[in-house]
Amino acid sequence: MTDRPLVLEAGFIDGYRALVAEDTVAARRVLTAVKGLVKNPTPEGSVHWGDSLIYRLHVGDYRVMYEVDDVVRVWSLGSVPR
Repeated sequence: MTDRPLVLEAGFIDGYRALVAEDTVAARRVLTAVKGLVKNPTPEGSVHWGDSLIYRLHVGDYRVMYEVDDVVRVWSLGSVPR
């Protein structure tokens, strides 16, 4: 599979900064998972949303929302309600 460029949108960056301040271990896990999307944009556990280009990926207690076309565009990071 060809590597795709990775674009981190402001919504993800804001959520990531807040996570780093709160939990550096979880932040490291999230960043590792997001970087992995470059090589495999549909890893095990990712969920495709209908006919769109949008995917959801849970990383521990956090949810990453992203879309895949010619680039991987990560636009949201939030906690999963438990």
